[in-house]
Amino acid sequence: MSDEIDLGFLFKLGVNLNSSLEQMNKRLAHIEALEAAYEERGPVRVALRAAEASDASGAAIVLDLGGPAHGRLWEVRRLVIGGVAWSSTAAGTALIVTGSGTASSAPPLPDVVDEAASLPKVSFYSSGQIVLRNPAHLYIVIDSPTASTTYAAGGEAFDMPDRPTRAVFER
Repeated sequence: MSDEIDLGFLFKLGVNLNSSLEQMNKRLAHIEALEAAYEERGPVRVALRAAEASDASGAAIVLDLGGPAHGRLWEVRRLVIGGVAWSSTAAGTALIVTGSGTASSAPPLPDVVDEAASLPKVSFYSSGQIVLRNPAHLYIVIDSPTASTTYAAGGEAFDMPDRPTRAVFER
């Protein structure tokens, strides 16, 4: 009969819907907790780290330092690029690149935010100078590296809610 209602199906549908809503509520509670922590203590510090060895031919290397989660943004504050140790001989130059796709050894010019003409390089950035919004990542492209040498990049970023500053501090 077409007028009959399958109660088992409706029950399963209700259970699945309830489970989905619970997951959404947990995610929203997590986001609200992060925003409350930001308003109370300020941005969360994020350690940026990546390393990779060059091949024997000295082809360009791309290091992915990551990017912010959905609804968050990163302000990059410090970067150090070079060999594994300060005393390491690490030839080449480096481009600091932001982008939402996978970086290549020849990134588009608008994605390049800074350049290191020699290595090692230590850079400090002002608030708002390098801002990453999801899904963007921070990449380091090392051109003409020393063959069979491990290169490393590290630094620090501030993780905070991706919303207007005025909304963060209004009560």
